[in-house]
Amino acid sequence: MRAIRILVPVLILTAASRVTAAPNILLLNIPPGISEYYPTALTARGYTFTETTNVPDFYTALTDGTEWDLVLVDNYDGSLDDGTLVSLMNYIGKGGRCVLNYWDMDWALANFLGANMRLNDYNYTTPLPVKRWEPTNPLLTTPNPIPDLTPAGGDSPSSVDGFYLQPNDDATAVAGYTPAASDYQAAIIIGNEERTILLGITPELFGPDMEKLLENCIEYVLAPPPAPLSLTLNSLTPAIGSPFTIDVAVQPITQTFDAWGCIFGPGASAYSFTLGNPTALRSGTSPLAQNIPGLPVAYNTRLLTMTIPPGVSGVYTVAVELVPADLDPVIPIKGYVSVKTVTVP
Repeated sequence: MRAIRILVPVLILTAASRVTAAPNILLLNIPPGISEYYPTALTARGYTFTETTNVPDFYTALTDGTEWDLVLVDNYDGSLDDGTLVSLMNYIGKGGRCVLNYWDMDWALANFLGANMRLNDYNYTTPLPVKRWEPTNPLLTTPNPIPDLTPAGGDSPSSVDGFYLQPNDDATAVAGYTPAASDYQAAIIIGNEERTILLGITPELFGPDMEKLLENCIEYVLAPPPAPLSLTLNSLTPAIGSPFTIDVAVQPITQTFDAWGCIFGPGASAYSFTLGNPTALRSGTSPLAQNIPGLPVAYNTRLLTMTIPPGVSGVYTVAVELVPADLDPVIPIKGYVSVKTVTVP
């Protein structure tokens, strides 16, 4: 039996909660009127917001007990003092959502947002184009398709135009200054379980596509996109004689992978799904498919349809995951795993 059986009992899955009511949004906009991209993006999405135009007012709003669903920082002038930085990091650390661009980026703040910066030559003062590294990532597709970003000309509102970033292990770089992902060349990083977006660029230097990207940023952190891989069962406690179905949804992925889907039951029993034939369970553990060269679009299929037969009472574990091609399924691709527990009375 393959190593997947060892993995299943120790998986811990978490997901960011969604904002369901009208969100409470705080914006730091310094200096006001230089770039109206954030106010325009918020208005285009139908959101009201509280705007502050200096650091003391922002600090007060951040620490006065208001429960903010989203904090936006668009700062081209003046620095965030230590108290404000600590308060912002406390907000994020407690589960807050944040989209930030800041001309005077602090290493601690960047790290808290999922990124590292080079020790030397960590910023630049001539606008750079930004290339999409993950063009199918929802941040670059929803609700607006975003092309590569080209500076629109004009002077920067600050002395720094951007930063060379490197994503931490638990963060994702979706765009950068090189045609493909490269060390310390990232420009846009998603971190903190998709609750934060760090823009290592100056939005004001780009054209209308930038406002559309900020719309995407706002929607992305307020309502995280679908899980990379998710299972839908019609019941977690199906009775004998009742219908039982298992469906899987997989979001786009660029790397080559193997797919696994198994059911583990009482007495060390194990079964594998058969891709394309949801009525056929195979004894033992074996892959659903191998060497799939990525998925350009989302994929949905039914893995199992059956009527629960007599004599099968007990607790079952359903596990589906994607792993790098030709590797045992001990460590799945980040996010591309889902496990459900089913009890047949």
